[in-house]
Amino acid sequence: MGLNKPIEYVIPVKVKGGTATAQVTMNLPQGKISRVACFFRDYSLINDGFVRASIQDSTGVDVSKMQSIENYRDRNADYYGGKKPCPVDAGQNFTATVQATESFIADFLVDFLFVYETEQELF
Repeated sequence: MGLNKPIEYVIPVKVKGGTATAQVTMNLPQGKISRVACFFRDYSLINDGFVRASIQDSTGVDVSKMQSIENYRDRNADYYGGKKPCPVDAGQNFTATVQATESFIADFLVDFLFVYETEQELF
């Protein structure tokens, strides 16, 4: 009996207080990424600006163009339906970038959660 079991990989990004941008590059294992989501706390008390995010592959091509970070937020839906579709082949480096129009007054932490499925025999 085969079931789809999610496999998750996280790229954590920390924008330090006093700065407006940060990026992290990480190699994700082989497979097909299907969705991505971001997890972060409300930033309105530490940044008055507009906060955006993007994801690029190892060749610098935008997998997901710079846009409001809210577009990446996990939605109140089933596990897969709540995440942003982002079909791309893994097995390469991905760069997650967070960029704001104003500097943060305290550290801002974001987890980019990359999700893809593999067939797993459970029994």
